[in-house]
Amino acid sequence: MSEGPVDSDRIADYPHPRETAELVGHELAERTIIETFASGRLAHAWLFAGPPGIGKATLAYRMARFLLRHGDQVPKDHKAGLNVDPNDPVARRIAAMSHGNLLVLRRPWDSARKRLKTVLTVDEVRRINNFFGLSASEGGWRVCIIDPADDMNAAAGNALLKTLEEPPAKSILIVISHAPGRLLATIRSRCRRLNLTPPSEEQARHIVARCDPTLTAKQIGGLVNLAQNSPGRALALAQQGGLDIYADLNELLGQLPSLPDKALMSLSERLAKGSDDGPFSIALDLLSEWLRRMVEGGATGIAHGEAVDNEQTVMNNVVKLAPLDRWVTAWEEVGALQKKADALNLDRKQTILQAFYKIQKTCTAA
Repeated sequence: MSEGPVDSDRIADYPHPRETAELVGHELAERTIIETFASGRLAHAWLFAGPPGIGKATLAYRMARFLLRHGDQVPKDHKAGLNVDPNDPVARRIAAMSHGNLLVLRRPWDSARKRLKTVLTVDEVRRINNFFGLSASEGGWRVCIIDPADDMNAAAGNALLKTLEEPPAKSILIVISHAPGRLLATIRSRCRRLNLTPPSEEQARHIVARCDPTLTAKQIGGLVNLAQNSPGRALALAQQGGLDIYADLNELLGQLPSLPDKALMSLSERLAKGSDDGPFSIALDLLSEWLRRMVEGGATGIAHGEAVDNEQTVMNNVVKLAPLDRWVTAWEEVGALQKKADALNLDRKQTILQAFYKIQKTCTAA
């Protein structure tokens, strides 16, 4: 196996979940973990479910730090949550990914393509058997985090199921999932499930401002709005210039039912150039999100609030250009194109053009 950078899943220079001491908005989930731990009935497998970027991985690392720090000893202040001093040796070693009793499984690094592989492979998941099969190198608990389990292929899912069917003693498996419905039902049934929801808008703004003090209040508001209160998603958008990209998409979509060739070509070329997939992937994702917001607003009559200037005016005008069911189809087609582009490494410029042409066709076919 080729190991990649330890921080291959880090968002720019923002703190990684394993380095994050504070967790906001998930007090009930922490209380559930603490209470089961104190009662001596700690489940051997946990499923942390919820949208991306809301703190599931941060909670997983907090749980790992707590268990590896305290073992079976219930701390006197356990009602305070899963807090462990960031300067504690256990916390520092987890932050450095050097604790022998913690295994973290993620998509492996593809050294040839200099990027993460598209799936979490069966070979990665089989590392759990070796990890749990040996005595804990430092005594106490052994903790494995799978982040996220949605990336597993079918063979990897079956391998995980075998581990869940015969859990070793003093072992904890934390399965992180953005879409738990995609996991095998037998995996879900063998885990204690915690459904996590995004923090409040105020809490999300606080987290984003703390992680990136360079952002203005207006930028933070737009990012949090666009990310649906997901701090991780908001920070990823900030790092990739997501607000500027979204504003450019909104401006171009405001030209519908026609799309000026020069403006469309210029935007497509700018988003497609370079060796980094970031702007291209973000643009497709945001285009799909723009359609989702427009469709939802058209169906409910409830506005989302503006992530960028003039967004709501453009959406109100465009949604009238075709029946709502046609816009739903366009949204689904752009989403499918996005997945196809990720899987097959399609030409970036042509993919962006194709997405816009699908949207334009929706208008002209109405």
